Amino acid sequence: MLKKIRSSLSIKIFTITTIMLTICCLITYLFISWFLPKTYLQQIDDSYIDFAKELTGELDNLTTEDASALLQVIMLDLEENILIHVFNEVGNEVDLFSFSPTNMSLNDFKGIHATPAYSFSLDGEARTYFILFAIDTKPINQAIEALENCLPLLLIVIVFISSVSALLYSLYITHPILSLSKTSHKMATLDFSEKSKINRSDEIGALSKNLNILSEELSNSLNDLQQANTTLISDIEKERVEEKKRVAFFTAVSHELKTPIAVIKGQLEGMLYRVGTYKDRDKYLMRSIEVIKNLEKTVQELLIISKMESPGYVPNYKIFSLSEVLLQRLHIHEDLFLKKQIQSMHTIHPNIYVKADQQFIIKVVDNLIINAINYSPPKNRVLINLIIENGEASVIIENTGIHIDNNEIPRIFEAFYCIETSHNRQTSGSGLGLYVVKTILEQHNAKYMIQNTPSGVSFKFSLQIHSK
Repeated sequence: MLKKIRSSLSIKIFTITTIMLTICCLITYLFISWFLPKTYLQQIDDSYIDFAKELTGELDNLTTEDASALLQVIMLDLEENILIHVFNEVGNEVDLFSFSPTNMSLNDFKGIHATPAYSFSLDGEARTYFILFAIDTKPINQAIEALENCLPLLLIVIVFISSVSALLYSLYITHPILSLSKTSHKMATLDFSEKSKINRSDEIGALSKNLNILSEELSNSLNDLQQANTTLISDIEKERVEEKKRVAFFTAVSHELKTPIAVIKGQLEGMLYRVGTYKDRDKYLMRSIEVIKNLEKTVQELLIISKMESPGYVPNYKIFSLSEVLLQRLHIHEDLFLKKQIQSMHTIHPNIYVKADQQFIIKVVDNLIINAINYSPPKNRVLINLIIENGEASVIIENTGIHIDNNEIPRIFEAFYCIETSHNRQTSGSGLGLYVVKTILEQHNAKYMIQNTPSGVSFKFSLQIHSK
């Protein structure tokens, strides 16, 4: 029972309030029982002492008949429990109507509650008389006795009223607290959907409002923390993916570099030891030079990729004419077109300026043109167009006479990925050309795409037009 009381606020408040109200009512009862007769007698004393003083002043020098008549009139106006007593100078009570001695004396009134005795003299008499007002306390004693007799019933009423009052009070106090406790329990389990509905202007109402504000702030903070955690997990996952890509890239690099190095080493050793066909040094020196050129090209592209992917790298942006760059690169690659028997056709919109890293955009154009030439069968065409679309400069380079399997298009931008075709095996690409293109364009936030067309394969990238 005690454990239940300690663990329940409602029972605590109910028990304490009931005990306090009961004690207060009992104290009130005892105070009334003790203080009521004293107060009543004190009020009578204060009233009749002054009255006795005034009366002795009026009785002085009156005749016996006049004094008797006055006392008779006063007696008729007195309360039932108030009596007038007159005593002679020797302390014996005298009759109020004849002023003759009776059998009672002043000493007989020592145990009776009465006012002090005040003296007066009658006309023609040398003796002195004393007058006092005696108070009958029997009604007061009866009232006190009645209070004592009804104490058991009064005690039951007091306990009942105290219990009901304590119950209502405990419900009034604990109901909002229990509601706040429920809300705070939800908050403790990180459930902020529960809101306190207490609408009061007192401290409990203020606590309810503060709890709702705290719930809202914690909910927002938790959401922000979850979003930050989600972002962090995403960043970590991206970093893992990038790390895997870097490992795969460098693994592929080591593999791609080992092959030409091994070829050069084999050719040089064959020529040094004059093994078989390697006696023809001029022939294999030319082949070694070709391998070295391809190796040099691969290393240059690796340096470009390393530079572009280094942390904090920012392209060297400047405004230049994209139209002139395209015309210039077409002119530079004229010999390659002739050598491969590829016809070049172009439609280049004049005076289109962009803001980008010119050297890298030149690298993109060169790689795309060379790829288009290398992967086009002889006597086909390469189409180069520069147009304006939606406020952007779009470069479209299309080679004809060949298509790419749609399943291979998503992988075409991977490092060292080569499409396995009979024509492809005749080319000498490093497999980094389109990977470099992708890296540069993404660094410039440029849009790009590659797709099959009815006549061949088209690569398109777009840059924002900039005024000169």
